[in-house]
Amino acid sequence: MRKVVLYSGKVCPFCEMVKEWMINNNIAFDEIIVDDNPLKMKEMIKLSGQMSVPFTYIVDDNKEYGIYGFDLPSLNKYLLEDD
Repeated sequence: MRKVVLYSGKVCPFCEMVKEWMINNNIAFDEIIVDDNPLKMKEMIKLSGQMSVPFTYIVDDNKEYGIYGFDLPSLNKYLLEDD
């Protein structure tokens, strides 16, 4: 089973673009807003190695994928092509 987590910020146009893309493509995801949550920010940094949002983290059949920013080719590859 696939799990998708979007780490985002309150004022982030690219985060909104990723959310809108996922909603339009019927991708189920959990959103974590890291602005006021230092523990989740640390979690995101540990997973991504970066401090910037958006960061989309995907776990699918024990494989992990991370997508930085609004990277449409990667979003399509990891979230649509396997459906």
